[in-house]
Amino acid sequence: APEPVEPPPRARRQRAAILVRNEPESILAALVLARDRRTIVSFRVAPQEALMDFFKGPATDIADNVDVLVVGFSAQPRPKDVIDTAELFRGRLQWFDHHDWAIEDVERLRNALGRDSILIAENAASPLAAVTQVTERRSRFTDKLIDLSARRLSESDMQKWGYRVISLIQRLAATPGEHRPEIISVLAGKPTD
Repeated sequence: APEPVEPPPRARRQRAAILVRNEPESILAALVLARDRRTIVSFRVAPQEALMDFFKGPATDIADNVDVLVVGFSAQPRPKDVIDTAELFRGRLQWFDHHDWAIEDVERLRNALGRDSILIAENAASPLAAVTQVTERRSRFTDKLIDLSARRLSESDMQKWGYRVISLIQRLAATPGEHRPEIISVLAGKPTD
């Protein structure tokens, strides 16, 4: 019998829009993802209950040549509705999470979006474990962000920029909405600016 044909790997577009859940650990993971992708057209923070509002509103205004990256969200409150709506973005939506999912919801989402579009880090404290599975560009600063998430950053780095990044993340978590202008210095690797 012929071997099963693997689907081609998911195409990665140059530009991306990120929707991140308003949890500090999810925001830090999204910042690492944004540093990897570089050309970010939108960096939106929202609570879990606003996921469907995003898919039905701002997501429809994102150009077809832009990837949509969802970080830290589960398919709640109604998994079937969320997954059916997410399927409209098949081929350009990639989902990163660490929350507990019902196995049938994960399978339904994989069928809707494609297996390589879903990265769920089981038993992890943040979606960073899922994000680091696909990041291609690693810089010294990105490695330091990962160290910050694990609380392994030196005190001098904490004084230089670590506390500023933590403060930024807390502000973003407290105020849902579009925050691309606030993360420009992190994208550039100059968080002291």
